[in-house]
Amino acid sequence: MSDVHPILRKVLALAILAALLSVAWLSLLQPMYNQYWAYEDSIVRSAGLLERYQRIGAGKEQVAELLEEAKAGVDLSHGALASEGVELAGAEMQERLKRVVEGNGGQLNSSQVLAVDDKSAVRRLGIRVVMTGDIETLQRTLYDFETSEPYFFVDNLNIQASRLSLREVRGRRGRSNANPAKMQVRFDAYAYLRAAE
Repeated sequence: MSDVHPILRKVLALAILAALLSVAWLSLLQPMYNQYWAYEDSIVRSAGLLERYQRIGAGKEQVAELLEEAKAGVDLSHGALASEGVELAGAEMQERLKRVVEGNGGQLNSSQVLAVDDKSAVRRLGIRVVMTGDIETLQRTLYDFETSEPYFFVDNLNIQASRLSLREVRGRRGRSNANPAKMQVRFDAYAYLRAAE
């Protein structure tokens, strides 16, 4: 080692020192530096979110007042059944169902009043319906429920085409104006009435 030139020794010592400093930087200081800036970004984002949430929270009373005003202006009887009692409302629904189905060329096979949902200010009354008709009858019936008052809401719609005998199938071939196939349709119809005060 004594035959190495003193300048080269100094250069090698500086290179080793630089390598040790680089290893120390990459293994110890760089991760801490990156973590510091990640925390700093997180703090800035959190402070922005906190300020935003505080602004939203400050308007809570104003929003509650607007909601109360809107509730006060809503007429809960619009679109609801005219009858006040559950029994009368059920009879009103059944009468309207019969009138609509038969008025559109269908046949009402059965209707059964379902349990009343009275957990809110507006009570929901349901009727399970079984009817027979063709696709046009069903379309007109559902359209009538949707567009006239009291509003009826249909759920659990189940459509089954009637089985035709072989003779009926042969008779329908070649006749373009043959009667459309009858279907058996089951559904639940719901309407709303005001809760008793």
